[in-house]
Amino acid sequence: IDYGRPPLRPEAVAAVRKKDIDHIRRVFDEHMAKKKCCSIISPREDAQMFRNADRHSVPCECIVELYELLWRWGHRNPDNTDFVKNAGFSVPDTIVIVKGRVYAWYFVSKKDGRLLRKSEGSLNLGAIEKKLCRDRGEGEIPICATWLPMASQFPEARCHSQMAEFLSVGACRDFLANLRPSHSGIVQAFVEPHGVSNFLVRTVQFRGQTSLCVRTSRAVLQTGRGNFFERCATFEGWEGLSSSCGRYRSHRLPHMEDLILETGETLNQRIEQERVRQMLFLEPTQHVALHFKVGSDQVLYFIYASVVTEKEVILQTRPQLLMRDPCMTDDLPCMALLPGGTGKKAMPGEAPSLVH
Repeated sequence: IDYGRPPLRPEAVAAVRKKDIDHIRRVFDEHMAKKKCCSIISPREDAQMFRNADRHSVPCECIVELYELLWRWGHRNPDNTDFVKNAGFSVPDTIVIVKGRVYAWYFVSKKDGRLLRKSEGSLNLGAIEKKLCRDRGEGEIPICATWLPMASQFPEARCHSQMAEFLSVGACRDFLANLRPSHSGIVQAFVEPHGVSNFLVRTVQFRGQTSLCVRTSRAVLQTGRGNFFERCATFEGWEGLSSSCGRYRSHRLPHMEDLILETGETLNQRIEQERVRQMLFLEPTQHVALHFKVGSDQVLYFIYASVVTEKEVILQTRPQLLMRDPCMTDDLPCMALLPGGTGKKAMPGEAPSLVH
């Protein structure tokens, strides 16, 4: 990962318990010990993974309850109902499927920017197909929707497959026509990315620090080689299909990185207030990760939230955590002996004073 973000000043960070610092150091050391020649697994296994398309998918489940939370959040202020202006981001058309049936449909109004929910009479597959599966013209991206299975603490409520899917117009029609009682998750309108490759921005919060990770597909979305999944997958696929960066850089949108961090922090606070962790029965070592995308219209979209392990969160928050480690902030013993370690010059025949 490219940790290009400037480190935090020592006086700007809070202290971390020694027990936590020791645990964080162990996670860093174990992670680096498994790396061989900067590979993901090993050079040989990486080469095998690139050739085996059947192993490119990884489990990726979303928290469907968060869309209901956002919908209620958008209606808390009756005097100003513009969700996009209030929240700083938009939400693509998202249809929640529970046990093969359409449960809810969330969308942002083009008229006034409110986050709305379709009435029960509009929750039919014909309307969904009409909205998502319009014919694509020449030069348009062929992917129209994304399927993400539902995360749940109850095994019987989860989908039979934990893998995400990127659907073309034809594949989306077939998917909607063949929904089974074992299907639970969301069908979401695909957001065309701001750039030639698909990407997602993940934000996590750990020990009061919010960090982001941009995962960009190595393939060109429109004319790239490989199937749709290989051209679209970021966090939904094997790590080798995409590249990671610790910052979001865009000369056209210099403010976007700060907006993503601010939005992620605000949304995490809302998640804590709504006790989403308790609702999902998450363990202390499990955390909620938020995924965003900047669309071709230069608007920030919330895509989905997922449950990730503490190891993933620690590795992503590494730049911030390093500056809370005493070994990075404490004075160095015998610093005066280092070249440039002190501005004082020793008198001839006298040793410089040492810093203990």
